[in-house]
Amino acid sequence: MRRRVTIGLLAVLLSFAAHSAQASSIIPPRDLGELAVTSEAVVLARAGTAEATLRGRFLLTETSFEVLEVVRGPMAAGARLNVATFGGSTDSLAWAVGGSPQFEEDGVYLLFLHQDARGTWRPRLLSYGLLQRAQGTDGSVLLTHLEGAHDLNVIDRPDGTAVEPIGTYYEADLLKHLQRVVTGATRWDRTDVQAAPSLLPTTIHGADKQAQAIPDPCVYFN
Repeated sequence: MRRRVTIGLLAVLLSFAAHSAQASSIIPPRDLGELAVTSEAVVLARAGTAEATLRGRFLLTETSFEVLEVVRGPMAAGARLNVATFGGSTDSLAWAVGGSPQFEEDGVYLLFLHQDARGTWRPRLLSYGLLQRAQGTDGSVLLTHLEGAHDLNVIDRPDGTAVEPIGTYYEADLLKHLQRVVTGATRWDRTDVQAAPSLLPTTIHGADKQAQAIPDPCVYFN
């Protein structure tokens, strides 16, 4: 079964499966700069504990974050915020959503967020565009895409505009550049912020990583 969820101007299609999480489809922004401009908040934050809760017919996971640096948004460094994502598991329920981000406690992430009608912060496009901190083989501090992004089906934009793939970036350079982009001081240009993928340790995005199985028992929502 599929339900359409609209996030700002971009649509997300969540696919539900009987025994596995199918890929979710998204209409992507042109580039990371457009994603930042169309987000209500962009923050570098450290993940804390997570808890899955049933909200209506949907199972959500709320992860607490400590804000480390603000690119844009109504919060300051040191603030705490909860970020809700689709899916999760409790003692009796589980719901897997393809492409929904899963955060590791103490991991540092660059989050592109919006607020829903209840005021809850959510990622703009599931895992798409969200970046996690990694240390490069040369000692540099990098930001690279989440594993969950592999479970997203990125479809062609209706306007036919080419889409710049999400890459790996130097953290400090990217944050400074995005701050200038969201204020209109400059246009997005990945030239000076993108890092070579070869700088990532082999354990990051490694082919030996196994997909996470859906825990049993499971309840699937219709």
